[in-house]
Amino acid sequence: MTDTKRLAILIVEDEALILNMHRRAVEGAGHKVCATATTVSEALAIIDTFSGKIDAVLLDLNLHEETSEPVAKALQAANVPFVVLTGYSEVHVQDLDIHAPVLSKPFRRVDLLNALNDLHQEKAHNSKFD
Repeated sequence: MTDTKRLAILIVEDEALILNMHRRAVEGAGHKVCATATTVSEALAIIDTFSGKIDAVLLDLNLHEETSEPVAKALQAANVPFVVLTGYSEVHVQDLDIHAPVLSKPFRRVDLLNALNDLHQEKAHNSKFD
């Protein structure tokens, strides 16, 4: 990563094994997992509680057979950058009117970390113009 800032990351994932893989990747890159959620309602509560303290989110598109679209909308409204993680096509994500980078499963650890870095760089660039 080109920026050494330690990011606070929320991971929204309903499969424990995958959530732990993401956690290890994020923490292994020197970032902090500030919270995790396995359901839409948990994610929405965390976003509300930690507003302003989350730097980026890894968002699984399907949580227990429920779409995470409400979480994506809440993140967009709060101006929190996120990456959608999905086994679905990118077209499916666009059909849901979610405007975020998409990583299609399976993906490599380096792709996940590059996506987080890109989000951080974009947010830093955009905050210069706010």
